[in-house]
Amino acid sequence: MDTLTDPKMIGEVALIAIGAIMLGYFVYKIWPKRFNPVLFGFLATFGAVGGLAYMGNAAAAVALVLIVGLSVVLGLAALVM
Repeated sequence: MDTLTDPKMIGEVALIAIGAIMLGYFVYKIWPKRFNPVLFGFLATFGAVGGLAYMGNAAAAVALVLIVGLSVVLGLAALVM
């Protein structure tokens, strides 16, 4: 857990997460509406971060866990509301 308190690691996680969110938003905006842009925006985000984590980037692995956790929380919030 020492890596989670390292400022460089936190910065990498933030930059990867911001880049992945921007990628997902861009895919959402350019994808045709009839082909479910929300799904493909999420898949682009998840695929980019998953690819970085697979290549051995530890910060991307932390960002991947955060993205999955945020997806679960948002899904549960959608069910409750």
